[in-house]
Amino acid sequence: MTLSQILNLLKEKYTLSCPHEIGIFLGIPLEDVMAFINDEKDFKLCGYWKVFGDVERAKKIFNEYDRAKNLALNYIYNEYMLHENKLLN
Repeated sequence: MTLSQILNLLKEKYTLSCPHEIGIFLGIPLEDVMAFINDEKDFKLCGYWKVFGDVERAKKIFNEYDRAKNLALNYIYNEYMLHENKLLN
């Protein structure tokens, strides 16, 4: 399958529900995605996702997610404040 075909398939599946495979595109390690799909129960850590594999690697990705979330929130807040200031002036 080409990347375009894979993305179209993912898009089709996402209209019905959130497919587990989306984790691959979000940077979740394949080992964790596959374990979740296979309904394994013995996860080692639960954060943004259930970690079945490398905990240290997952913690690093969690930190990257936190950083991205904070950057996005700061950007939204700053844009909001800029808009508010324009309305007040």
